[in-house]
Amino acid sequence: MGALFRLNASTVVPAAGRRVLRAADAALLCEAQDILSAARERAAALEREAEEAYARRLDEGYNDGLEQGRMEHAEKVLETVLSSVEFIEGIEGTVVRVVTESIRKVIGEMDDDERIVRIVRNALVAVRNQQRVTIRVAPADEKAVTESLAAMLQRAPGSVGFLDVVADPRLARGACLLESELGVVDASLETQLAALEKAFHAKIR
Repeated sequence: MGALFRLNASTVVPAAGRRVLRAADAALLCEAQDILSAARERAAALEREAEEAYARRLDEGYNDGLEQGRMEHAEKVLETVLSSVEFIEGIEGTVVRVVTESIRKVIGEMDDDERIVRIVRNALVAVRNQQRVTIRVAPADEKAVTESLAAMLQRAPGSVGFLDVVADPRLARGACLLESELGVVDASLETQLAALEKAFHAKIR
């Protein structure tokens, strides 16, 4: 599934090409940005406090014990760094929760047919070089997927190999398994969201 948001060093923004969020969804995105901003401001404040404390110690007569002052300064800087790291780690879960909640809200606005069609089309990218692919979906999703793929093949004949859509009663709506010579790809919505959350955790660490 294509990304709905992307994280960079300073903010959380919608991915290029995605639609504009509603006010309620934008509020969640703003909350994530506010949390990240608070983390950076906290780290900067702690660093300023360390510098000010060092300057005060010099003014109060630590000139004769310069080495001692340097050691105390180094300890304070280390304390600042550790405190900043702990603070940022503490909000990591909140940032991920807010962003993924926003994504779930946007996905939830799609009807079931639109959602499964997007899931299948994006998943086909992973097996685009395979000559034969079996797509397993829930029985309730079979019709929408079959019609969508038929339309796609009419517009671009020969763009993909043989596709076989199978209604699998074991699968819930929104679930999708792709079988090819490479093996089985689980392209289900929940699987992709779990992978997205994992990627967010890795990105903000």
